[in-house]
Amino acid sequence: MIIAIQDAEGQMFRQQTSAEVVTIEYSTPPALVSKALSGPIKVGYLGSLNPWNTKSLQIFDSLLASHPRKDELSARFSFLVFGGVCLANDEYKVLQRMGPVDKVEHFYEDVDIVVNPMVGGTGLKIKTVEALAFGRLVLSTASGGTGLEDIHPDICLDGLGALISRLEAVASREAALEQGSEMFQRYMIFHNRTEQRIDTMLDKLGFGIVKNQVA
Repeated sequence: MIIAIQDAEGQMFRQQTSAEVVTIEYSTPPALVSKALSGPIKVGYLGSLNPWNTKSLQIFDSLLASHPRKDELSARFSFLVFGGVCLANDEYKVLQRMGPVDKVEHFYEDVDIVVNPMVGGTGLKIKTVEALAFGRLVLSTASGGTGLEDIHPDICLDGLGALISRLEAVASREAALEQGSEMFQRYMIFHNRTEQRIDTMLDKLGFGIVKNQVA
């Protein structure tokens, strides 16, 4: 048996082998957080120091800085960057470095919206799944939401221009929280389906009894 974490990956494996291929998407248990925030709507990004992250943030910052409604965006939103990616030597015009976080949940407590402005890369973006599990509104390019298309269209937006346009459409902090709650409900359906697929696979492999004993 071969396990794929995306449908496209599963289809590729089926073309290359006669073995049974099972698609089990990556998901993480729900971990809702809440914190009363004030001031501009806080748009956050959390990422490690790797080339795709740094390149994506450079392009995102450049588009924000050259946007025809830059002043309006800057008045309504704070664009905050957390994590190891802050160690990059890049200069930002709009994005603000906030540094590492001691606990990942603190990041989600401090932002209203999570963006994943990836312009490339491969594989399922775990940071997008994590943001969904924490109940935040997630706006991501297709490169940052591969494999999650069924949850919500805002996770697979067609490029950074579409992401910024979608961000402009967020009317208020309350609207962001409401939309994040809706997205979380859809994520729960996805998460429960993934758990069921894991159970089915374990039963098929003969591990169901062991799993029940451990539980």
